[in-house]
Parts: sequence; structure tokens; C-alpha cells
Amino acid sequence: MRSTWPNPAGRHLATAGYDGQVLLWDPATGRPRHVLEGDGSAMWSVAVSRDGTSLVAVTMDGAAHLWDIGTAVEVCRLRVDGHLSACSFHPYGHRVVLGGSAGLYACEISPDAVDDR
Repeated sequence: MRSTWPNPAGRHLATAGYDGQVLLWDPATGRPRHVLEGDGSAMWSVAVSRDGTSLVAVTMDGAAHLWDIGTAVEVCRLRVDGHLSACSFHPYGHRVVLGGSAGLYACEISPDAVDDR
């Protein structure tokens, strides 16, 4: 496993792995609750939103995956030039910050910003 994101109780809520999956853990039982499937590329970093409803993970091949934690459904996927190695949610609002070989990306997450095509 590559990167983990702890919940306030100190247990890992999400773990990103080399197998292209993110494990979402149940803090009460310590067992995996969901396996979130990416595109098969190794997940490098993972972050959970402040309100605990969303999760973002990035891959070395330049993809950022955003999931709804409640439904375990991938909401959107973003590709950038170069690789991505870090991600975080902005503490206020619906934004993620991605970091990689080409610099930093600040992305707005809202229903109006998602293009379903």
C-alpha cells in the first residue's frame, strides 16, 4: 500500500495501493468496507474530504479519481500532462489540489463543473 489517510480516531480510513485500488476501511471494525477500482494504474496518494463524503486518489500516469464514499461510485476522472504524486482537499469549499511533475492543479468540484460527455 502506498498512501493512507487517517480518520480522527487515528485508524486508516482509506489506503491507496499499487494494484490500482483504494481500500475504504470501516473504522468501527477495522475491515475493508469498499474496494474502489481505478483504471489499473498504481494509486500514489489518497485524501478524504473534510466532511467525509468524497475521496480523491491520484496515479503516477496523471489521473485523478474522485469517488463518492457513501455509494463507492467514481464521480469523475481527470487527466493531466505528466504524473501526479499528491492530492488534498481544500478545507473550505469543493476543491481539490493535485501535485505532480508539471506543478500544482487546483480543481473546482461541483455538479455544474462536471461534463458528462
